[in-house]
Amino acid sequence: MKRLLLLFTACALSLNFALAQKRVSGTVTQAEDNSPLQGVAVLVKGTTVGAYTDENGKFSLEAPEDATALVFSFVGRETKEVPITGEVVNVSLSEQAYVLDEVIVTALNINREKRSLGYAAQEVSGDKASVVRDQNLVSALAGKVAGVQVSSATGAGLGGSANIRIRGANSLTGGSPLFVVDGTPISNANFSDSYRGNDYGNIAQDINMDDVESITVLKGPAATALYGNRAASGVILVTTKKGTRRQGIGVDFNSSVSFDNVYIMPDYQNEYAGGYTQEWETAIDPVDGREYKVLRFSADESWGPKIDGTLYRPWWTWYPGTPDYGKEVPLTAHPDNVRNFYETGVTFNNNVSFAGGNENTSFRLSYTNVDQTGVFPNSSLKRNNINLNASTKLSDRLELAANVNISNTNGHGRPQFGYVGNNPALSFNQWFQRQLDIDRLRDYRNEDGTFRSWNIRSATNLRPLYWDSPFFSVYENYSTDSRDRYFGNISLTYNITDHLSIKGVARRDNYTVRVEERIASGGLDQDSYSEVVRNGREDNFEFLLQYDKHLGDVSLNANVGGNLRINDYHSNTMATAGGLNAPNLFNI
Repeated sequence: MKRLLLLFTACALSLNFALAQKRVSGTVTQAEDNSPLQGVAVLVKGTTVGAYTDENGKFSLEAPEDATALVFSFVGRETKEVPITGEVVNVSLSEQAYVLDEVIVTALNINREKRSLGYAAQEVSGDKASVVRDQNLVSALAGKVAGVQVSSATGAGLGGSANIRIRGANSLTGGSPLFVVDGTPISNANFSDSYRGNDYGNIAQDINMDDVESITVLKGPAATALYGNRAASGVILVTTKKGTRRQGIGVDFNSSVSFDNVYIMPDYQNEYAGGYTQEWETAIDPVDGREYKVLRFSADESWGPKIDGTLYRPWWTWYPGTPDYGKEVPLTAHPDNVRNFYETGVTFNNNVSFAGGNENTSFRLSYTNVDQTGVFPNSSLKRNNINLNASTKLSDRLELAANVNISNTNGHGRPQFGYVGNNPALSFNQWFQRQLDIDRLRDYRNEDGTFRSWNIRSATNLRPLYWDSPFFSVYENYSTDSRDRYFGNISLTYNITDHLSIKGVARRDNYTVRVEERIASGGLDQDSYSEVVRNGREDNFEFLLQYDKHLGDVSLNANVGGNLRINDYHSNTMATAGGLNAPNLFNI
């Protein structure tokens, strides 16, 4: 439900009473810390006699002799009625958010009664969406909204993409909903289109879940008509947290740590070793001239000899100059060789926010830091978010408000997905050998600096045929990416009358994405380097004239507005051709 603060004001009028009066004074404090509360309206019940508390929370008034109770009210606090039992009446007020059960945020941030809507809309509070502090706004909605499907690509645990569909796919290309944060449309471009299959995530992940107050999902064309054809697949409205009028500044700090492990693995057979047939092969050592039993060097499947402890000479004993050169070992399986490739991912998520305000001004400033390592070796993600929500009354009728979000994301070695390149995950499940010792593969560099792999061609040709060492792939052929983004709005609202207001808003969403990918020199594939830089900006300029008046049981609401939208997009893509000018010089 959308929580709205209701404002109650009490008027203190000077009247001359002919009847007897009594003086009543006291102190009003905050229930949370007993600090004085300034500006509380104190009204004698059943009269127009009242007063306001001063900076020390104190009040004093002349009440009729027959007065029985005082009513205390303040923005964001419970309204309390207290009996007059003497000359001094002290009271403490607790924070109170008044809930209007059937009010929901719709297009252009207009509040409507849910029963008046001609379309389906569902709201999820920020607290419910971030129970486990998910790093991805889309993933946080999984299982919480009817008719919404969420799917995550490989690597989504390290800032990867999560796709969302509202009421299923409605076109041949699927169709993603439009994201709107505090009225500002933001791009949800997916940067998973690298030729190497890396997943750099959705830009909507720049929304920090610690700053989310509520999420409203608008379904169907009637709900999204005001946003045009780009909202044909629905709209996800995000409302961020705002400051409250209070005494002093409130500080919130949240910290969490989570661990990720690869849980479910395929059932691998551990009865047959590498090869294409169950017959042993032999190879002659070019140094000592002896003949040794070997597995098929170039085979990347496990249909070979039965794993029964037979002595043979493995791949890592054919590299000249190594301590184990010429060594024979028994043929044994390594059932956990794939599982032991992966590491324990760790995510640290820290958030601190400051909120406060007075009768005219309110603000909330939030900072979030996410530091994450993935289950793939040499993979990490760092993200920083800053959010500022502030508003102030410039006069009795003029209000200025601003919302600013700044995000910086840096990824390193995000895992590949799909049937592309030297993808280790693909290799394990289709092109691998069950007798391989993963710890031997970690040492992928020879003493002379050259690289080695299990998939050698022959006893005299030690270059890999199909696959580099999986650790070479993740430590040498890694990618880096960065994303800088700011979005938000600034608005001016002028209340022409108590029922008529006009509002002007300027909104901007701006992002710059840079992706660098590299293939190291000395491996199986041609060394290369590529760089992609993309910049997108959307500006929206709006005005909205609103009329709202209640006539008994009848309410009259009217909205007239306009919007000017300007989009600008620029992209540069550069890549080497035919190798690098110098080994491992990754530069255009």
